[in-house]
Amino acid sequence: MQRCHHCTHSFSYLDMFKAIRLLTCPACKALYKVEARSNSVFILTVIGALIAIPYIEDLLPAHLEWTAILLAILLVFLIAPFNQRLEEVTQTIEEKDE
Repeated sequence: MQRCHHCTHSFSYLDMFKAIRLLTCPACKALYKVEARSNSVFILTVIGALIAIPYIEDLLPAHLEWTAILLAILLVFLIAPFNQRLEEVTQTIEEKDE
């Protein structure tokens, strides 16, 4: 998992999972944003999982086809927070608006 550059606080899986755009360190209040590349990789992972579902269903017996959907969703959500990369925001959001 990622760590804060200032206080070395380790962000939890849940913190990273909930960080769609911005993440604030609870210890030192440093502000981080999720890199655009990480969001692109997440979107491609979701699309890849959706494309893979029919192929996974073909490999499974008929009574287990629903597990293909659950398996694809589970894998995407397990992998997503580990893929996110953070970069520190040097300006506050209020300063950018001015």
